[in-house]
Amino acid sequence: MGAYLRCKLVDPSQALAADDFVQTIKENQELMKLGRGVYFTCIKDINEVEQSDKSEQHKKNIIAMLKDDIGRVNYKVSGFESEDIDGMSMHKFYHLLAGIFIQINKKFKMKYLHTSCALDMTFRFFCFDDMKAMTQSGKLLSGKSIDLKGYKEKEEILKSIAIPFFKGGNHGDL
Repeated sequence: MGAYLRCKLVDPSQALAADDFVQTIKENQELMKLGRGVYFTCIKDINEVEQSDKSEQHKKNIIAMLKDDIGRVNYKVSGFESEDIDGMSMHKFYHLLAGIFIQINKKFKMKYLHTSCALDMTFRFFCFDDMKAMTQSGKLLSGKSIDLKGYKEKEEILKSIAIPFFKGGNHGDL
């Protein structure tokens, strides 16, 4: 089991356009070189299965699952055995990954789903500012509606106490 960043397009009919767009993002191209690029499930995936040499029943089962996932990103953000990925620091990796989602958010309306601990307050994966930017200024950290007063209080506590404590790990400056 691992931590996943799970999100979906509000309008799944934009899946092909979103996947084409994400392939052009410079940060995603860097992660693709490491075998860790972001992609949206879209019609391309269904076409690939249809062209495969799998049995017809197997194709039918996979296509049914893919149709349910159209417009979604299911990105595993955990499970690395070292502090870097092919020479890239974990901090840089997560910062690049956040940058990808920030750019996607500017072009497409996204919904972040509460199915993972990828966007959490322990800063194991993304730093606080990246989480806020990815989820449209903190509206959806972990996909839940947030009580603004409580959120602001936690943010102030984190910025004054927790963030300086964690600065030495994945969350210092690049």
